[in-house]
Amino acid sequence: MTTKASTEIDTKTFSNAEQLWFADISGDINPIHVDTENAPNNFLGQLIVHGLHLVLWSLDRLGHNRPGWLQEEQVGGLQVRFG
Repeated sequence: MTTKASTEIDTKTFSNAEQLWFADISGDINPIHVDTENAPNNFLGQLIVHGLHLVLWSLDRLGHNRPGWLQEEQVGGLQVRFG
């Protein structure tokens, strides 16, 4: 029997408060992440979630949904590129 693994781990809508919180702790206050007044003028028409915030949230969800999966000897490393 062949089974297909799901690649979706969860869905999330980041609130303005979460965006501001992450901007504060990361020091990244780029307006594309926090300026709700001008967000409709950027190329996506809305605030853009910090890439690292999304990566950290994703790792948290993977760890929650698949206990034991995110152990150092199993992952070994993580490379992320933001374009």
